Amino acid sequence: MEGADPRDECEGGLSCDGQGACFAKTAGQVCASDNECVSGFCTDGVCCPSRCGDTCRDCRSGTCAEVRNAPGPDTCSSCFGDATCTGRDVLEECANGTECSSGICVDNTCRKRDGSTCAGNAECENDACIGGSCTSPSGILDPCDDSTDCQSNLACSGGFCLVPDGAPCITVTQCVNLCILGSCAPMSGPLGGCENSGDCIEDLFCTSDECIIPTGSDVICSSSAQCVVICAPDGGRCSELLGNNDFCTSSTQCLSGRCNPVLNFCF
Repeated sequence: MEGADPRDECEGGLSCDGQGACFAKTAGQVCASDNECVSGFCTDGVCCPSRCGDTCRDCRSGTCAEVRNAPGPDTCSSCFGDATCTGRDVLEECANGTECSSGICVDNTCRKRDGSTCAGNAECENDACIGGSCTSPSGILDPCDDSTDCQSNLACSGGFCLVPDGAPCITVTQCVNLCILGSCAPMSGPLGGCENSGDCIEDLFCTSDECIIPTGSDVICSSSAQCVVICAPDGGRCSELLGNNDFCTSSTQCLSGRCNPVLNFCF
């Protein structure tokens, strides 16, 4: 039988040809040394047509072939799809983590693991390089270098991830600006929402959850609704109601509620 030698008649690594003769082994047959093979090459435990010693090449099939996306014999912990050894650097193209020295492939790019030193967000598996170290995106009040370090609904302000204007809030410390009536917002102007006068721009005060312009303020008004009393048409400032004989253009300006439409005075 070809390959069988029950009487150990073939020496020097030769094999039986099944017809009573000894011959050297051919490609694909198991071997222990080069002199057993017709080709003179014993590679990866089988006779091989060539030495097949390059990185990410294997001859276990009897043919010297590329190893793809798997461990390479003796030479490489993992081989790329293009038959080169693993170890691609950060930001190099990859198909899977086995191709990267870090073991992390995100969006076809080799990235660094959390906890690794970094110089920018693009190097990190979670797109967050904070204080020179890869980490997960920061939550509310966690540290940040810029808004890309924060979870998608947050903004970096003063070195911390905070809730931007227009988003819900519980406390003022969560917000980029103020927490007003359950929503982050900047200081309010006339008729803007407020919980106290500190929520209003300078020279306004809070009453009934609205910022109001006091009488005599230099803040310009556009309607009397913005004022404690009335918005004077001349000059656009909040004023007191006018007394009798004071110049008026509308009865709403007068303390009496009456303005002479011809002579323009309160009476």
